[in-house]
Amino acid sequence: MVGVQDHPVAPPPTRLRLSPAEAAMDLTHFIFADEQSGGRVSFSAVVTAAASKYSIRGSTLSGSGNVAPLTRQLLSGVDESNDARSSYEASCHDWIHALRERST
Repeated sequence: MVGVQDHPVAPPPTRLRLSPAEAAMDLTHFIFADEQSGGRVSFSAVVTAAASKYSIRGSTLSGSGNVAPLTRQLLSGVDESNDARSSYEASCHDWIHALRERST
């Protein structure tokens, strides 16, 4: 006889459907909001290239993978000597966690 569960099983988390370019644009907007500057444009280009290179999509970001490697990959084109890099890294961590919250 097969037992019946007394409580329903929670559905699996919903994966975000973002292309690499859409993921990069979402990160750029998270960091820069409505600021229109040259920094925003160059950051967006660098992150879009990295997201495409590493095939980072919404489903990758909303998964259970470690945040640190994703952050390193997304920011791989940002120069290590860039004064804003540590701020970008912190914002990227926050953004990934926010995406994961949205997808559950």
